[in-house]
Formats: sequence, C-alpha cells, structure tokens
Amino acid sequence: MSGKPVFNYIITIHNKEFLLERVLAGVAECAGSDALILPVLDGCTDGSEEVAVKFARESPVETRVLYAPDVNEIITINIALREARPGYCVIIQDDVILQEPRLEEKIDNLCVSRKNRLGYISFRLAADMSPTPLYRRLRLVRRLGLKALRPLVEEREHVGHPGETLGVPKIDYGEFVERMVGIKSPVCITPELRRVEPFLDEALAPYCYDDHDLSLRSLRQGLVNGLFGIRFETNEEWSGAKKDPTYATYGDYVRWRNRSLMWVKHGDFILHYLATRPGRRAST
Repeated sequence: MSGKPVFNYIITIHNKEFLLERVLAGVAECAGSDALILPVLDGCTDGSEEVAVKFARESPVETRVLYAPDVNEIITINIALREARPGYCVIIQDDVILQEPRLEEKIDNLCVSRKNRLGYISFRLAADMSPTPLYRRLRLVRRLGLKALRPLVEEREHVGHPGETLGVPKIDYGEFVERMVGIKSPVCITPELRRVEPFLDEALAPYCYDDHDLSLRSLRQGLVNGLFGIRFETNEEWSGAKKDPTYATYGDYVRWRNRSLMWVKHGDFILHYLATRPGRRAST
C-alpha cells in the first residue's frame, strides 16, 4: 500500500443504549482523523439511535449512521461495507470496547510485515477447520433429526487473545498467529481481501459462520488469516443474543445449516488445504 492507510469502523448495534456511548468512545479513541465510522442500527427499539446520532453530530471523526431493516448481522455488515471507503474495515459488535493505543498503526505495520498478504484478521479468536466426524454428527440427530448426518465442518486448534474466556491457548498482545479462520468480534478485513471478496455471503443470514466463509474465500485467494492480540473489553453479560429465548433452538438450527453450507462450498478446498499444509491434517 502507498500513502496513509484508510480505516473504516463498522459497529453493528441492536438495543445497546446502556453501553453504546462507551463502545463508540472506544472506536473514537482508536480512529485516526481520516477514518470513517459507520454505526449500523439493526432493528433497535431502545434509545440506541439517539446515542448514535448524538455521537455522529459531535465526533471529530466522520461518522455516518446507517440503518438495517431487521436483526440480521450479515446484512447489517454488508450495508456498511457498501458505504465504506477502500481500505481496512474493522468490524465490532455492540458489546466490544476497543482499548488499543495506535491500533491503526499496529494493524498496518502487521500487514506490511507480511507483504500485504493478510486477509481476515480476528482480534479475539481463530481456528482451523476440518470435516466433522460421523460420531459427532450422530450426537446432533436427537435435536435436529436425520438431516444432521449430512457432512459438516467444525472448528479445531483454537487460539484466543490474552483475555479470552474460552479454555484455549492464548497469545500475547502484539502477537500474530496464523489460522485458517478468524472469528469475530472484533475483526479486520484487509484492503487486499476487500478488493477480491468485498461482501459477506447473505445465504448464511441471519448470522453464524459468515466469518468462516469469508476466511476460507480469503485462503482461496492466496491470502493468510489469523489472530492478532489487541486490547479490548467485553463481557458475556453485555450480549443480548444468548438471553433471547429463541436463541438456543433457532441458533442450533442456523449453526447446523451454515456448517452444512460450509461443507458444500468449501469441503473439497478444506481437505486439500489440510493435506498440503505441513502439520495440518483432516480429522477422520
């Protein structure tokens, strides 16, 4: 890249009035003077719109408030990607407070050090992918019926940022570790990936495994994905999805459906990738 890199910040928002000021303030602390901040209000019924509009009016960094038609994270992100300038896109959900000094400089330095061949970077969690063994698919039959026996993909060899609460190996701040897929939030889509794969696949809507799909499309383009350790604050109590009574039942179905779609779209590529990369083999 030549010249100063351009950064876009996409914030997907659904009913986070109680937290949104802090989320937007975290973005403002990280955003350079040439950045574009894109809060996207996704089916909000609380006072989130007022908070976002006030921030846009007062922020020294250009901010455009966008609107999504319903609670659908993939479509929400795509709405913002269409408005974003060429350059980096940092995507955060509305329960993440960025706290990394010189974030833009550190991301760009990382990409330059990798000869601008990075594609999808997570700041939270990353993993490799493999086919799901039959015995694990059998466990899904009780909940989902015989369709659960279809070929699926699954995550393996996770690695997390220093504050990750999952019981996975963790990296240090400032460290980058390569994995097949990055998992949000927060994440960054590099300019190199945006040029060849500009949008999320809305066939996966409303959410789930869109990270994995874009990451695998990134690998198909010869780019590298992984985890980069940065500072941010989040809390499971801030997330509204898991408190939704429909989350467990409908979420199970969406995850299964999208894992199945990942196999249809990328199964052959995953097997080839695992077979040809040292130390990476498909599960049986």
